[in-house]
Amino acid sequence: MSETLRVVGLVHRVDGRVLLVRARWHAAFYLAGGKIEAGESELEALHREVDEELGAGLVAGTERFVGRYVTDAYGQGEGVRVDLSCYSAELSGVPEPAAEIAEMAWMTCAEYLAQPETAPAVVALLRDLEAESATA
Repeated sequence: MSETLRVVGLVHRVDGRVLLVRARWHAAFYLAGGKIEAGESELEALHREVDEELGAGLVAGTERFVGRYVTDAYGQGEGVRVDLSCYSAELSGVPEPAAEIAEMAWMTCAEYLAQPETAPAVVALLRDLEAESATA
């Protein structure tokens, strides 16, 4: 029996790069965000997680759905899947690593793929964003 984790992630882009974070206990970078708690909407979870992880809130009303990715979950064990809903939004402050976040980085798809470990859902998202940019 497999498990699926429902999570949300922030797609924050500046100059062609996406803001990514790395938790203290993981080697791979991923989107700021996290698990949706019982009774929470996706946007409520996104606001809470981004504030916790980046110490910066999201500007209400700027949230836009980017896409949904269902793949193997990075670092969660065999058979665990992730159902990632991605949103773009404006930050209300300057992001800084907070809570469990050890570091943050701005990366293109190529830069992410050059990392020693990657999360499948983030790879899929970055490839889609790259393809979208190439046709724009």
